[in-house]
Amino acid sequence: MVERESRLVFEEPFLFFYIHNKTVVKLQDASGLDEEATRSLKVLLAWMETNFREDWDEADALFARGKVNSKHYSKLFRPSELAVSQNHNNQTDMFTAFKFGYSPIYTEMVPCTYEFDGTLTWLPRVIPSFNENCSRTGIVTEGIYGGRSSLESGGGLVNISDLDLYPIRFAEEELERKLIARGHKFWRLRKKCLVCHGEVDGGDRYQAERRYMIDYAMYKRLHRATEATKLRFYVSADEYDETSSAFFACLPPTILGFSFAKKSWEHLSVDRITDVTWNKTAFDQLVAPDETKELIQAMVTVHGDRSNAAQDIISGKGQGLLILLHGGPGTGKTLTAESIAEVQERPLYRVTCGDIGIEPKEVEQYLGDVLEIGKAWGCVVLLDEADVFLEERSFTDQKRNAVISSTPPHPNFDIQHTNPTVFLRVLEYYDGILILTTNRVGSFDEAFKSRIQLALAYPRLNEEDRLKIWQNFIQMLPRSGQRVDMEDLKMNLNKLALVEINGRQIRNAVTMARHLAKFRHEMLRYKHMQDALRSVQRFNKYLSDVKGLSDDEWAKADKLRLGD
Repeated sequence: MVERESRLVFEEPFLFFYIHNKTVVKLQDASGLDEEATRSLKVLLAWMETNFREDWDEADALFARGKVNSKHYSKLFRPSELAVSQNHNNQTDMFTAFKFGYSPIYTEMVPCTYEFDGTLTWLPRVIPSFNENCSRTGIVTEGIYGGRSSLESGGGLVNISDLDLYPIRFAEEELERKLIARGHKFWRLRKKCLVCHGEVDGGDRYQAERRYMIDYAMYKRLHRATEATKLRFYVSADEYDETSSAFFACLPPTILGFSFAKKSWEHLSVDRITDVTWNKTAFDQLVAPDETKELIQAMVTVHGDRSNAAQDIISGKGQGLLILLHGGPGTGKTLTAESIAEVQERPLYRVTCGDIGIEPKEVEQYLGDVLEIGKAWGCVVLLDEADVFLEERSFTDQKRNAVISSTPPHPNFDIQHTNPTVFLRVLEYYDGILILTTNRVGSFDEAFKSRIQLALAYPRLNEEDRLKIWQNFIQMLPRSGQRVDMEDLKMNLNKLALVEINGRQIRNAVTMARHLAKFRHEMLRYKHMQDALRSVQRFNKYLSDVKGLSDDEWAKADKLRLGD
């Protein structure tokens, strides 16, 4: 449509007349039309019948069968109606709803959908239209056109529902309802919240692998560089039409969340998001003395009550709770941190030295980001295997000293006059819960002693400890959905506990046994545990033969920790 000398001039493919032809016909009976208007209308109707009726009837017949070809593709869509785009599957979360702007006289239509990055925006996309010679005249963008059935110029018939973009009236009846429900869910989730995402796995401990934090403000603070610019139109808050079904249907199918397991931001399917379920019995599964459990719970619970917080002389300083857990591998240190997070209903943010790096600037930046996130989200921060930060400084390892020191190493480096450590400087004003684990407490740097409020030793597991750990793992097996002979396993628990391995090795043995049983198409029994344990024992013996000592004996000889 163009305007020439104050007149509206319609141009091909005259979609206005196809969409509104019934309304135009009814105008014949409308009152108030003068003689010239009535005569002009009759000429228009005759022209429409002569030139387009056959074409329009053909299109209507195809649409009634759920079919379309390139000739009639542009006739599918209506002003202000919803259309849906899908990927190459039929999952509801793969559908995106679009709404066409109201433009009653047009040759090309621009559908828009919402995007959200903390601010709601309309993102327009252009779909193709076809002229009378079936040549494509529109613009194809971002996979809207085509799909599982390619709709090429002059091609044959395809199912409308196989197109990447088609009107929602051709979709299953339930789809619009599902899209609206998904939109309401998205709208609830758009502000900071902790969620679970993905399928429930019976063996998934505490859902930890599936937990994500949705927080667009934090994402923007950590990613200041702008992304590639798209054509978009910002929607002000007063333009949100929260009474409109179309508003909710057009909200995005995914939302950005931070994975605590992968330590990265990911797009989460809104349909697969669920509430977090906290494991309030986590401490019951922890193999540790009751007085130790009580002390831990007392420290973290009272710390969470800010009314009881003692004020440092310097405002804001020294309000964090720093806990050190030390002992051999597989003695329950990491499980303790997980249990603290569960009973406190806080997300656990676990990082290792491998995540952080070794360059001083990298360390300071990464730790700063971690603790900023930990404070903003109320996390229990676990710095697992923190030996490189806790070890005593030396004259020989200058790079590690640079990590510990707040300034680069000097040629005349003097360990007695080292500035405050990078690690300690970053921690100085942190007021959350930070847990450090190490299996090399004997190399502990003196500078950390006064900063640790609670230090707990985790001795080597005895037979009673191992029995409890085996019981915990075996009790969880039925939740995995695997066929398990629980009676056989329970009858042999004492035999399993006799094998001197740590808690992590017990978990690995259970995993191996499950895989063996599945591979053999057998019910999981004690014999599968035996086979797995033999593999663990062979490896332990090999290492002991190579070193001449067990791991605990070696650690004691190196003055890293007590052997028993």
